[in-house]
Amino acid sequence: MSEFSKPNNKSINTKLAALLLGVGAAINPLNSSLIVTSFADIASEYGVSFASVSSMMAFYLAFTVAFYPIAGAVGDRLGRKRVFMFGLVGFGIVSLIASTATSFNMLLVCRCLQALFSAALMPNATAILGDMVPKEQLATAMGLMGAVVGLSAAVGFPLGGFIAESYGWRPLFWINGPLALLAGVAVWRLIPKDRVIATRFSLVAFFGVPLLPLALGVNFLLKPDVHGVLIPQVLIAVSFLCMFAIALSLYRSISLRREVVQFSSKGFWFATLTGVFSNVVLYSIFLALPTWFMYGLGVERGTAGLYLGLIILALAFGSPLSGRLVDRFNEKSVLILATLFLAAALSLFWQMDDYAMGVIILAAILLGMGFAGIFNAGQTLALKKVTGEASSMAMGLHTSGRYLGGLVGTTSVAYILISKPYIDLETGKQIFEAMFILAVIPLILVCLILPSDSGAQKES
Repeated sequence: MSEFSKPNNKSINTKLAALLLGVGAAINPLNSSLIVTSFADIASEYGVSFASVSSMMAFYLAFTVAFYPIAGAVGDRLGRKRVFMFGLVGFGIVSLIASTATSFNMLLVCRCLQALFSAALMPNATAILGDMVPKEQLATAMGLMGAVVGLSAAVGFPLGGFIAESYGWRPLFWINGPLALLAGVAVWRLIPKDRVIATRFSLVAFFGVPLLPLALGVNFLLKPDVHGVLIPQVLIAVSFLCMFAIALSLYRSISLRREVVQFSSKGFWFATLTGVFSNVVLYSIFLALPTWFMYGLGVERGTAGLYLGLIILALAFGSPLSGRLVDRFNEKSVLILATLFLAAALSLFWQMDDYAMGVIILAAILLGMGFAGIFNAGQTLALKKVTGEASSMAMGLHTSGRYLGGLVGTTSVAYILISKPYIDLETGKQIFEAMFILAVIPLILVCLILPSDSGAQKES
């Protein structure tokens, strides 16, 4: 039990704790939204293709998927606050190194290292907050932290465009250092010290590792310039060997099977599935919408960016609202409502034949509110369904699942773009239709299967 979870400890207001932890965890999405505005500039400076620069996102997601559970397990073993601080410091230092990158490969390595350090942030921040906040107020606190994270991503798009236009892309990495320092000092001084909770490091944390070579291998296969090279095949083979090793370990080790039992709750995995499917839609949307707006609907680049920012703003403002709804009702009700919002938004895009500002604004708001509800309710449910001593690793597994969905979404759109320089009107509508069938319909089924009392109490 963490010291700050004791009822008599009132050293810090839980809302302030949610804000501080949110600022620390927000460094990751802020940095990503800043950089995505400068992909063309980076490609031009290093003399590489735009597709190669875009692959940084796939590499980043692949490392995130693999190492989130590991970082969570390390937090359970060594202390969540300590590991959270380590992630902040490491992310800030690597960001400063990235700003001096002399080649694209050096920048790519720095982005992968950023993914490793960022893996220590969200799982441990979520677990720290779960220790501090009473169960009946958990969703509201999660919503407040999610609002901070969402606002940071929304600010990143216009801020990144302004900085890159005025000073170039390298200063985009300078922001992370001071922000990590400020967040680190605040968390170190104001968040009470937590005790070591787990008595040993769980091997379950490594279950996401096979996804790293698999994701990288598939990403290489989608690049025409590496066809005929054995790198993709070798990576995919390594992935399956890792999966076989894990399966063999489960078969031979009774203790490992016992560790897996603590994650056997259907509620936990249903909650994780909602994150997987919703992120398939989220990342597909953010890759497809900009070029679809510009080439399919004739929207100017700046206006397209504003629409993307509106989605994130709706997500940020919807996070605390969805948190209050979860605390007032239950996770299942909010998940169903949020999924219907996603379905309505995709249907609006799907049926568009001409530019209609009002329809786009409505769809953007529905998307943001839908994502907010699914992320908040799913994350709260997942945290309630595991024991306290494994909550950091559990949130690592849950968040890893969400990023796996993002990886599937980006890979799907990248596959479509292999033979197309941009997404025209009909291609965009096909993407939205595919996302509806492949992600939204399964999401609806998961929500309906979920028991109504799924979030009633934490399972032991």
